[in-house]
Formats: sequence, structure tokens, C-alpha cells
Amino acid sequence: MKLLPWQPVCRKKPQPLLNREEIFTCNVMIWIISSPESIYGEADILMSLLAAGAHRIILRKPNWHTAQYKTLLDNIAPACYAQLLIRDQPQLATDYQLAGVHWSGHTKEQAVTTPFRENSTGIHHATDISQMDTRFNTWLLSPVFDSISKPGYTGKFAAEAITAMPWPQQGQILALGGVDHNNIHLIKQWRFHGAALLGAIWRTPEKAVESYQHIQSLWNRNDPT
Repeated sequence: MKLLPWQPVCRKKPQPLLNREEIFTCNVMIWIISSPESIYGEADILMSLLAAGAHRIILRKPNWHTAQYKTLLDNIAPACYAQLLIRDQPQLATDYQLAGVHWSGHTKEQAVTTPFRENSTGIHHATDISQMDTRFNTWLLSPVFDSISKPGYTGKFAAEAITAMPWPQQGQILALGGVDHNNIHLIKQWRFHGAALLGAIWRTPEKAVESYQHIQSLWNRNDPT
């Protein structure tokens, strides 16, 4: 495992979940979802993204087996584990003391609140917000914009519909789907707790950290009102 020359060690203490008002006084609510495919030097890139300030990374490889996830985790510094969630692998989350599990639509009924600090899942309709399951503390709403990683997967939430959504009192909603440097300011204006990035990061893996830092700087700079 080789860290980049400028790269500090990942934060040893996990950053806490934030309430709705605290979101707009900090700069950490950008999550990243791993590429669904293997990326050359992926462990180094993921550690660099965390060192650059990414709040959480979801390890999501729909076609991977447990052994492949283990290999990736073994190449990531243990100091980073507290900022990682993993898709549908509760045993690995326990074994590696990860932040928690991201539950897919196929497994969310199996979700448990312990021993994980964090449980996330995806939602795809505004009506899902009013029916949120208390087993989860982070929900990824998608697709907000036209997907970058899935051509033809078009955004389905108009600005008026988003601003009228019944935001939850507990937990946080992140915008997913087509979020990049061109529209991150809208995510903040629409009062999402943050965003989850996928295509904007992995369409050019060798520029993943640069792309993240650019988007994060725009999130920090734009006033939510």
C-alpha cells in the first residue's frame, strides 16, 4: 500500500452525523460512491479522497464477492475504516469496524440498527421520505439530475417538487444522480443535507481527487439561500 506523497493519514476519529442546521456551517457533507468496476490503484485513490475531506465513501461493487471486498479493504489503511460504508456486507462491516452498511433495495429488509453506527439506503420517490424507516440514518435520493454513470437514467425531480418535499426531522438526505460541479450549488439551495458523487468522480479516475476538491470548494462557497 503506497500513499501519495502529499497524503496525510485518514482521520482516526469518525466525524459525527450532523443535524440540519449544522450542515450549513460545515464543509464535510460530500459522500462518494466507489466505481462499480475495479479501478487501477483504487485503494490509494479512496484514501486520497478521504484525506482530501470526503465525509464518507460507500464501497459499492454490485458484482463483487466478499473476497474481493476483503482484498480492497486490506489495502486501505485501518485509520480510514471509520469513514467507510459497504454495500450489503454486514459481516465485513463488523470485522473491519467500518462506519456501517449501505443496504440495497434487495437487502434493506435485513437492515439492523446494531452493531453499526450508520445505515444508509437509496430512495427514488419523494413519497418515500414520509415513510422513512428509522433503521436508516442516511437516505440517497436519486436520480436528482440526469445520471453521469448510467446514460438514459434521467433526473425526475423538478425544483418545485424538491423544495416542497417533507424533509425529515431525523437523519439526512443526500442528492444522488448527475451531481457535479455544474449543479452542486442547486443541491445546497434546495436544502439537501449534502450530495453523493459517483460519475463526477470516476469518469476520469486519475483526476478523482481534483474533481472532488473542485466540487467541494463550490459547495463550501455557495450560500444555501
